Amino acid sequence: MAREALIVEVLGDMAALLDRIEKLGPALASTAGAITLASTKLEAQAASMEARMTTLAALTQEQVVKHIARRTTELVRSAAEAESRSMAAFARALLHAELNPALRSLIQSAQACAANNGNRAGSGRTLWWACAATAAGSSILTWALATLALTR
Repeated sequence: MAREALIVEVLGDMAALLDRIEKLGPALASTAGAITLASTKLEAQAASMEARMTTLAALTQEQVVKHIARRTTELVRSAAEAESRSMAAFARALLHAELNPALRSLIQSAQACAANNGNRAGSGRTLWWACAATAAGSSILTWALATLALTR
């Protein structure tokens, strides 16, 4: 009897389990439908997100290209300005190096011409031409230096 009671009890428990299993079927079907719907929505959102990401990547790429072009232009401009300043400084130094000795020589010749003009009364005509040539050369060099100074 005790054995029969245990068998009856086990059969009752099995019937309860079968009832619970039968109730799980519609719940699982409902859950599967919800998961399928969520998956479909997620796929649609992923496709939309992919299009937005592609657009965003294209806009970002365009901005980066514009920024690189702008910075390159600025760097080229500043390099050209630095090169121009360097060339102008070199030209000034070269002109000073070349013109200053010639100018000193002309000044010395003019001073010597003026000093000799006072000492030699007989050869005034030759000294006059030498002084005139010295004065013309001095004027040309003075004009060149003034032009250089004004164009800096």
